[in-house]
Amino acid sequence: MKAILVGLLVLSFLGVGCLEAANSTATPTPTATPTPGGNDMQVQNGDTVKVDYVGSTEGKVFDTSIEAEAKKAGFPFRSDYAPLEFSVGAKQVIPGFEQGVLGMKVGDEKTVVIPPEDAYGPVQEEAIVQIPLDQFQDASQAKVGGQVFSPQGQRGFITAVANETITVDFNHELAGKTLTFKITVRDIQRPAS
Repeated sequence: MKAILVGLLVLSFLGVGCLEAANSTATPTPTATPTPGGNDMQVQNGDTVKVDYVGSTEGKVFDTSIEAEAKKAGFPFRSDYAPLEFSVGAKQVIPGFEQGVLGMKVGDEKTVVIPPEDAYGPVQEEAIVQIPLDQFQDASQAKVGGQVFSPQGQRGFITAVANETITVDFNHELAGKTLTFKITVRDIQRPAS
């Protein structure tokens, strides 16, 4: 795998920015409609839900949908804080997060601890590669902690810079970590029958 990655890499450097959201925001299913019963309805597979969350690991917040929590964590300004919306069972978020909301009702708050195997997986040694400096567009800008992207869109972080090579870790930055999410359900929509 290392040889394939090295052979395909033509990387460009980007400055280190904020972490990606742990979970991607999904567009609601057009057939989803609010179901009568409101607060008595429990989240089940197939529902579209909106949740607020605070995600942390090792005691440090890495992502949140709540502006006040982002400010407390010292995140850069972002203009669009809103609950995360996703369809349960559609694999739009990590498995542990999806499982964590099952059975919750609107207004419920819960803390979920997610092991690596239900989050971003273990650290994979084959995803850490050494790449010759001459394969980089601007090797003089290579710094530990810098981000690089492969032509396939894989993001990696520079972990070491030597005379002839740069070591890049293509594991997700949360791989191998146990994650804690404080989740509050804001809305549940059930697909129309």
